[in-house]
Amino acid sequence: IEQDGLQRTNDGIARAAIYAWKKERAKGLDKPLFVAPENIWPDTGYGAHPKELKKIVQQSRQRMVTRLTQPQFEERVTENGKDVMKKVKNPDFDPTVNQKQAQRLAEDHIKATFDVGHANVWRKYFKGSDQDFKKWMGKQVDKLNKEKIIGHVHLSDNFGFEDEHVTPGEGTAPIGPFTKKMQESGFEGKMVIEPAHQDVQAWTGGMKFFGSPIYRTQTWTDIEGSYLAGSGSPTYMVGGYATDAAAGIPEE
Repeated sequence: IEQDGLQRTNDGIARAAIYAWKKERAKGLDKPLFVAPENIWPDTGYGAHPKELKKIVQQSRQRMVTRLTQPQFEERVTENGKDVMKKVKNPDFDPTVNQKQAQRLAEDHIKATFDVGHANVWRKYFKGSDQDFKKWMGKQVDKLNKEKIIGHVHLSDNFGFEDEHVTPGEGTAPIGPFTKKMQESGFEGKMVIEPAHQDVQAWTGGMKFFGSPIYRTQTWTDIEGSYLAGSGSPTYMVGGYATDAAAGIPEE
């Protein structure tokens, strides 16, 4: 089951990545448009463990190389009501792409989305202290970065049992050490705070956790409950917008 599931997964991701590469060229994008399967939490299936996520990405990259460089390949087809492996013409074969170029394209267009909150749910199955768990996760992240697996990051928090999505910093997920490791690895991709169940409070709380300047429209103190011109709608100004928008507003 694992082998068959991996083959189908890898082929699907490879085809999606080739489609993304073609769209990228057609639109003249400056950066690679990549496909990024995500690690899910451990109770939901294959790919949750960092080792499984790594295997999916690496084998999908290999499949993309095959699809770009081989005129024919074996594929599962149905004949007389039975599934059989048969050599078929490769619709994605590109004679202008050599093996080395295909490997680079695969690395650029197939990466992983790593959700630190999902990874933290492994805590309930981990035999060891909280400190041991943090060290274990750190080693897993190092291995993924060494193979250039991670291309996108979700920052969410929980208590190590379920995917609660509490405000970053309120749970037990090692968000601080994780982001530090990503920075040290030279990661230049996006890190996205996932608010989910706590909605805007998790987002603003997460920005506050990372030291981003978040201001309300009337004071410099708390970030919740701010109102613009008495409209009744909370208004938040973050990052580069905050300094300009808050200029000239009195502290009291």
